[in-house]
Amino acid sequence: MPSTRPKPDFVKPMSRMAGAAAALALGASLMAAPQAVADSDPGVRNLLQACSWADVCEFHPQQYWTYLGPAHHVGESLYNCGHNTNSTSIAWSDTTGSSNSVGVSISQGAKFADVFETEIQVTYSHTWLKQHTQSQTTNINVSPGWKGWIERSTAKQQATGWYEIHFGKRYYGHYIWYVRNYKESGPTGAPGVVAPRDTQMNSSELHSICHR
Repeated sequence: MPSTRPKPDFVKPMSRMAGAAAALALGASLMAAPQAVADSDPGVRNLLQACSWADVCEFHPQQYWTYLGPAHHVGESLYNCGHNTNSTSIAWSDTTGSSNSVGVSISQGAKFADVFETEIQVTYSHTWLKQHTQSQTTNINVSPGWKGWIERSTAKQQATGWYEIHFGKRYYGHYIWYVRNYKESGPTGAPGVVAPRDTQMNSSELHSICHR
């Protein structure tokens, strides 16, 4: 017997009329995606890829926010084996891509990704980037017997919502499908937070690098 419980990632209406009624009830408001019984499905990957040839593929955003990603090491590390403080700089480059909650690759030219980006820009007036590379040279002071490096927290953005996909002919038995609880994160293009860091070398580093 088909399950009467909605699938965790996507649901479908039982007919074109039922789907149209659900969409009409939602209108333009940013409410939760509709749910209905689903006895079989094509999978999220196939549904999102079908955006490229479906009659209608729309993304309905629900939330948007910006945040800082975790601090991570960029560029090379410097080791000061001398007797004076080393005032220098480290050139680095850091690339950040986009990712989503359904594990589908966000490639250049993918229709579902373009639909998402367009709707985010229209709704929230923010440009969505699939990928961004930040390059910079940062000054740093490294004391004798210490090592130094650069850390960066990437400026990121995240949005949630759901897809509504219409087909001219039945696709897996239905004209309209939804992919719900979709979440995507990516870079904003801003520098983020960049800071020099240092710590005293341990005995192993002093031995292997400074030959002490």
